[in-house]
Amino acid sequence: MPKHFGAPLFGAGILLPLIAGVAQAQTQPAPTTTRLDAVTVSATRTEQTAIDTPEAVSVVRREDIEKRQPGSVVELLRDIPGASFSGGPRGTAVRPTIRGLGGERVVVRLDNARQNFNAEHKGRIFVEPEFLRQVDVLRGPGSTLFGSGALGGVMNMTTVDATDFLKPGQMMGGRVSAGYASASDKKRGSLMAYARPMETLDFLVGGSAHTQADLRHGNDTHLPYSAERNRSALFKVGINPDTFHRITLSALRYDGDEKAGASAEDLVGSRNLAVDRETKQDTYTLSWNYKNPADKLFDVQATVYRNQADINEKTRASVRHDTRKQTVNGVDVANTSRFSFGDSAHNRLTYGVEYMEEKQEGRRDGIPTAGFYPDATMKTTGVFIQDEITLFTDWTLTAGVRHDRFDLSPTDRAGRDGSATSPKAALSWRVTPWFMPYVSYAEAFRAPSLKGLYNQGVHFPMGPFANNTFVPNPNLRPEKARNAELGASFRFQNLALERDSLRLKVSGFENRIKDYIEQTVGATTTTTSNVPNARIRGVELEAAYDAGIVFASLGASKLRGDNRSSHTPLESIPAAKAVTTIGTRIPGTDLEAGWRTHMVAAQNRAKADKKSGGYAIHDVFVSWAPEQFNDALRVNLTADNLFDRYYKPHESAIYAAGRDIRLSAVIQF
Repeated sequence: MPKHFGAPLFGAGILLPLIAGVAQAQTQPAPTTTRLDAVTVSATRTEQTAIDTPEAVSVVRREDIEKRQPGSVVELLRDIPGASFSGGPRGTAVRPTIRGLGGERVVVRLDNARQNFNAEHKGRIFVEPEFLRQVDVLRGPGSTLFGSGALGGVMNMTTVDATDFLKPGQMMGGRVSAGYASASDKKRGSLMAYARPMETLDFLVGGSAHTQADLRHGNDTHLPYSAERNRSALFKVGINPDTFHRITLSALRYDGDEKAGASAEDLVGSRNLAVDRETKQDTYTLSWNYKNPADKLFDVQATVYRNQADINEKTRASVRHDTRKQTVNGVDVANTSRFSFGDSAHNRLTYGVEYMEEKQEGRRDGIPTAGFYPDATMKTTGVFIQDEITLFTDWTLTAGVRHDRFDLSPTDRAGRDGSATSPKAALSWRVTPWFMPYVSYAEAFRAPSLKGLYNQGVHFPMGPFANNTFVPNPNLRPEKARNAELGASFRFQNLALERDSLRLKVSGFENRIKDYIEQTVGATTTTTSNVPNARIRGVELEAAYDAGIVFASLGASKLRGDNRSSHTPLESIPAAKAVTTIGTRIPGTDLEAGWRTHMVAAQNRAKADKKSGGYAIHDVFVSWAPEQFNDALRVNLTADNLFDRYYKPHESAIYAAGRDIRLSAVIQF
């Protein structure tokens, strides 16, 4: 028996007799929907259940976030096939990776506002998970609807508002939560107050804070310079002039302090270059939604936003003082019109425009850092249109196209401009109520970043690559992706027990990338260049079974990426993985308990110093929400990495956290 399967079988051996026993004692009806029935708008900008979209999209809902107790938003990607994160275990350094493409190849949106910050080895997402209602992850090119950068996919985050917590007839309420995580001695707490003083107005205000020490690995060593402190605040107002309109004003602040290594993947931290870093991000959005089921011509979603990220870091030995600032102002407007041609063709036509102005400034000891973070402005304008056509009730054809134009203007050198057109087409067929195959094709592009175009100066001032310098490449061409995908979804009801449900989605894809931008670190120089042809292939499977008293899920993926010009592997491709969960809801106790296993294969398709071994990580979890308190109390207990495994993910140069006991309690009133 492979060694990775011993512990999962041990966990199942504990849970299955318990499940069988309580099943004989009492039968609990299954919920009418499962995890894959969550509603998403990320695939088509129109509401659909994830299982029925002809694309690979996963949804993490509010309940999942609370039970998981994530240390950062990106941890929520762990169970999703084809998704992972890079940058090491430091919370403010992690970056999402989808289908082997990370960094600026993943579009990140928060309440419809683009989150574009990307600098050196720092993170991309600065938001407290406590404030999130839902996270949608679209896997595969998404430029047709979301513009430049969506070669790997799109990560869409939505924050909570008062309507998520207020019960019918309730005018005001509050929510208090507290938590602890042992691997970093992390202590966190949050407080939210919300009210609906009148039918046309609701608001929410919340604050959150945490503090943690250096992270402990599975071998009882600690990661130097990984302690941090974070404060966050959310203010949200909703105005409902009538039943069909909603105006939302939101302000979100993130403020973090940390002691960090010379880079996110620094194993021990050079004392001279270790930094005291302060990270601030403010996101402001004003949105208007109009939805009237009787109005077939207008279904409007419009957002005006501004977000600003500021990084201020000083080396502990006073060697230097760096600041990075990025501001993004944007507007995103989309409308959906519904019309039919007879009884055989029903259309949902979505069209819109997006404009974004992105500015960045860099300083070192007060002097502009023209070499590696130059002052510059990028303006991007995109127009898009997409039609979802239902033919003869069983067929759905989705076709769309987007045109983007970008204009990049550095302050001290020649600028760049360009444009790209991103088409998309998908066809699905509801063969039976339980079986839907689909095929899709999509193109995406990413404009070259300032970092690749203009970086110069010292890359590694110390260590084995001391005095390694950046070589700029102002001739970088935009990346272009062409992705073909074949998949199928299955949805069964009353399969083994009354009202149980099984949802399964499987897909295979091939993403061909022209002018793939790759950074190469040599002995003395670091260069960025276009790879003429790259290819990423993969298969993904996502399944969920729920019978009320018992539930289980499986997410698995295997990817392979190649530089087809040099016939060498792409270094960014994560190892094959499978995540299994089995659990039970124990009748009469309001307890939910389960066992989760992450099985990751070795990754040998890499340079010698980048290869990684396989590993299996096991978690247990228990959640208690007593029915007599009517959702007013919830207690969550998890033990991540239960057997204290000392391991290093392929995407990281740093070993991960050891056993992490997480405990949280939420009181709502």
